[in-house]
Amino acid sequence: MDRCPLNWWRVREKAGTFGPYLPMLARRALAAPASSAPVERVFSGCALIATKNRNRLKAENISLALFLNNAWDTVRAMNLQGQIDEIYALGEMVIVEDSE
Repeated sequence: MDRCPLNWWRVREKAGTFGPYLPMLARRALAAPASSAPVERVFSGCALIATKNRNRLKAENISLALFLNNAWDTVRAMNLQGQIDEIYALGEMVIVEDSE
């Protein structure tokens, strides 16, 4: 019996059991990344946000800034120019004020 989850999903995809999208998402979630580049990109992004001059930023704000940066790249890649202003406005609303 094959215990590989990727093979299990491949069989179900060919049978059409779960439709076309769920097996595709499963492959993305279960596949190991080919390199550490995505992790390195996140660390680099953190280093650009949490600088010496911004050492009092909350972890939540750093996380939100990284998320919004990735969301911005995705929107640009999808060429959704009409919705970019909405995402930018949302980014301004979700930043949590640091209180001393």
